[in-house]
Amino acid sequence: MRPASQVEVAKAAGVSQRAVAAVVGRVANNDTTRVSEETRRHILAVAEKMNYRPNRAAQMMRGGRSNLIIHLNCGGYTELAGLRSYHIGRLTHEAGFDYRVVDSFWWPEEGERVIGSILSARPEGVIVSGSLQMKTDFSPLLAGGIPIVGVEIKIPGCLCVQHDAHGAFAEITRRCLEHHRKPALLMREALHHSTYQRRLGFLDALAEADITKMPEAKLCKVRAGKTPRYPAIWFHEMGIQEFEPFDSGRDAARLLLEKECLPDALICTNDNYAIGVMTTLLRAGIRIPEDIMVSGYDNITYSRQGIVSLTTVEQPIEAMCGEAIDFLTKQIRNPSPSKSSDAKSVHACRIHWRQSMPWETDALSTGFARNELVSMS
Repeated sequence: MRPASQVEVAKAAGVSQRAVAAVVGRVANNDTTRVSEETRRHILAVAEKMNYRPNRAAQMMRGGRSNLIIHLNCGGYTELAGLRSYHIGRLTHEAGFDYRVVDSFWWPEEGERVIGSILSARPEGVIVSGSLQMKTDFSPLLAGGIPIVGVEIKIPGCLCVQHDAHGAFAEITRRCLEHHRKPALLMREALHHSTYQRRLGFLDALAEADITKMPEAKLCKVRAGKTPRYPAIWFHEMGIQEFEPFDSGRDAARLLLEKECLPDALICTNDNYAIGVMTTLLRAGIRIPEDIMVSGYDNITYSRQGIVSLTTVEQPIEAMCGEAIDFLTKQIRNPSPSKSSDAKSVHACRIHWRQSMPWETDALSTGFARNELVSMS
C-alpha cells in the first residue's frame, strides 16, 4: 500500500491536519496542539491502517527536532538491563517517539565518548538506567536543553526513579532476627546507589534490634582465629572487569566453608551471588534452609528453577520505566526551564518468599506501590 500523507490521514480520521501532526508529526509542526487520549489512539490506528510513515529527516530539517528518545543503558547485558530496555523502548514508541539504545561500559573516558555520541544524535530526551560506574558529566546535555531522567541513577538536576532496596533488605533482615537466625550480608566491595541502600537497610534493621557493632571483613583477608563475630558483613572483592557474579558467590561460599564461619542466614545482594552460594553449599552437604537460609535480589529467571527455589526481591521495573517515560515526555512537550526536577520517586518492591527462606508465601509478599515524589537531600 502506498504510504498516506498527513492530509489523507486527517480526512480519513475526521480530524484536522494539525491534530494529526500533533500526534504523528509533532517534529515538523513544533506546536502545542493537544488532543484527547481517545483521539490520539484513533489517529494512530488510522495512520497505521493507511501505512502513514513520517519523514524524520525532512522533519528535522524543517523543525529542528528529532522526535528521538535515547536510552543510555549502563547495566550491561544482564537480565534486568534487558527488561529495562524492553519496557523503555515499548513505552517510548507508545508515547509517539522514536527509540535508540546506547550501551555504556566502564572503560577510561567512556563517559565523554558517550555524551558526545548522544549530542550528535540530537535527541529530545534521555533516560539513563543501570548502575553507573563511570564518571560522566551530563551538564552538556542539560545545557543543550535536553531533559534527562535517571532510572536507579542519580543525576544532579534530574528526576531519579528508583526502587525501595532499603525497605526490602530491612524486611528480610527483620524476618531473620524474628526467627532467631543471625544474618550476614554478602556484597561486593564497590558500591553503587542501590547496593548502598541494600547495605543500609540491613544495618538499620539490626539497629532496630539493638545490634550496632557490625564487624565487616573482606573474605579473602579473613585469617583463621580472627573470624568476626556474627552478624557480619562479608565483602567479596570484585574487579571492575569481572562479570561472573555466580562464580563470586561460589568462591565466597568456599571461603566461608574453609573458615568454618557459616552464618545462620546469608543475605546476598543479587541472585547470582545467592545461586552460586547455594550450589556450592548443597554440594558440600549443607542443608538449605535447615542449616543456613539464603536470600537473593532481582528475581531473575533462574531464582525459581533450582533444586531449592530462592527467596528474592523483585523490582517493579515496568512501573519505574513507565513513570520515567511519562515524566520525560511531559518535559519534552511542556519544557519548564525554571522548574527544578531534582527529586526522586521511590517504588516498593515485592519479596518472594521461597524454599531457601520459607517464612511466607508469594501471596503474602510485599506488593508493588509507588511513594510520592520527595526532594533529594
